[in-house]
Amino acid sequence: MGKIENFRHNSIRFEFDNGNSIDAIFGYGTYSDNYDIPSTIEEPLKGFYTFRESTTIESMFNCSEKLKKSIEKKYGEQPLNRISIEDWMDIAYKIKEEIKPTN
Repeated sequence: MGKIENFRHNSIRFEFDNGNSIDAIFGYGTYSDNYDIPSTIEEPLKGFYTFRESTTIESMFNCSEKLKKSIEKKYGEQPLNRISIEDWMDIAYKIKEEIKPTN
């Protein structure tokens, strides 16, 4: 059975039945489009709620070496940065649907 995990602020990790996994991290302190929004004296926690405005994410994944090479050839090495939601969904689907050889 797959599972969903929130492993840090502004993040989510999906683990699939085939053993593969992918995460999405966004907002302050990540390789997303609003990674560098600093806190201010007026808004000391600004960086922790700016994720609501993010249009891209940072992501890492776990899958077979063959699929990993294919994904990294198209999107760059991990951690993937500034990945659009549409591209992330495509990557996540490939990782979820990967059929691994049985021994």
